[in-house]
Amino acid sequence: MHIKVGDIVRYGGVNQRIMMRGQYISRLSTYGVIDNSLCHLDLVESVTLPHLEVGDWVLVNNIPIQEKNAYPTPWYGGCEEIITSGRPHQIEAIYNTIDYGRVIKIDEHMFLPYHLTPTNSYDMI
Repeated sequence: MHIKVGDIVRYGGVNQRIMMRGQYISRLSTYGVIDNSLCHLDLVESVTLPHLEVGDWVLVNNIPIQEKNAYPTPWYGGCEEIITSGRPHQIEAIYNTIDYGRVIKIDEHMFLPYHLTPTNSYDMI
């Protein structure tokens, strides 16, 4: 069983999202940092991450406060503005990282792909 960033696991009797998955430690949205060698995670839901490329337009979906607090980069007001705008934003860069998987840059902010939805197109008005 391969558990990745974005998956929902059960740990300590609570369903929570994997926010970081390193070789020795993981970060969970509710519990925080755990030692991979000392714990057992039950996979509840394996997320299918969208296929994204630089230049694609995406909607950034809202996530629970626990996930925002455990996010790999600080969750600034600009992140909230992108979500609450309800409009597509263009991907500026994609970084492949060891512990977080793919990290997506949008308007100078970093997002994990599990809560991004690709849009077919975006017409400029």
